[in-house]
This record gives sequence, C-alpha cells and structure tokens, in this order.
Amino acid sequence: MRTEAELREFKDEMRAFKDEVNKKIGDLAIKLGTIAEYIVAPGIPYAIKKTFGLEVTELSVRRKRRIKDKSREYDVIVVAGEYVFITDVKSKYRRQYLREFEAIRKDFFKYFPEYKGLKEVIVIASFYFDSEILNLATQRKWLVLQLGGDYLEFVNSDKVSLP
Repeated sequence: MRTEAELREFKDEMRAFKDEVNKKIGDLAIKLGTIAEYIVAPGIPYAIKKTFGLEVTELSVRRKRRIKDKSREYDVIVVAGEYVFITDVKSKYRRQYLREFEAIRKDFFKYFPEYKGLKEVIVIASFYFDSEILNLATQRKWLVLQLGGDYLEFVNSDKVSLP
C-alpha cells in the first residue's frame, strides 16, 4: 500500500508531466500558426492578382509596432493599387478570433499611419473555414482566404467586393 508521501509525490509528478505536455501543445500551436503565415504570405500576391487584377507593390509579414506601452502585430500586410489588405492568419480560424481581430484592426491606421489614404481590405486566412466563420466574415464584408485548387483562393469574393 502506498503511503501518503508517495501519493503526493506521484501527484506532483503527474502535475509536472501535464504542465510539460500543455507547454509542448502550446508551442506546437504557435509553430502551426507561424507555418500558416508563411504559407499564406507568398501566395497572397497571386490570389490578389488572379481575383482582383491588382499588382502587389508591398508585402510585409508579422509587422509589429509599439506606441508607448501598447503594441499591435498584423500577420500579413499587402499593398496593391489603392488598397491595403490587412490579413489575420490562423491555422484553424475560430469565432473568438473574429472578435479579437475586429478589436485590433480598428487601430491599424493609428499604428501604421503610412497607409492612410489607402482603402482598407480586411482578410482572414486559414487552411480551411467552416460555414459559420465564412458567413460571419462575409456579413462583415471581410474577404476569406483559404487553401484551394489554385493554392490560395478568396472563397467569398463573389459576395464581398473591394471598397
């Protein structure tokens, strides 16, 4: 029969193991998100050219800027013609990400005033979108970019037009 001390030691070991597994899962999720960004970034100029006929003149990945004690990071920023495409990339896009991105995208021109004067186009990108997220983004007039037959494709460009 195990003593109370042995049971406590076992519980501590299990807690440490669980913490380590959770850390590794978190690290993997971050890496998967970064992989998604690096898959989307090189393909977005082609998708914009194919869908809207616009040449990309600037492409930035993981742009971050700090103002005083606050900072904002945008996954992919693309300039094409008179538009700035502000893109949020997730490996699996969830409903909560829409709210989070809505909040930070409102600050875009505050953190990146060099893009003022360009028309804002909001894009969310992922490997795949379920119909709920696709519909919510379309209602917001946001473009949805996912893996498709031509590598990346705007799956709702028939319903969401450029401003």
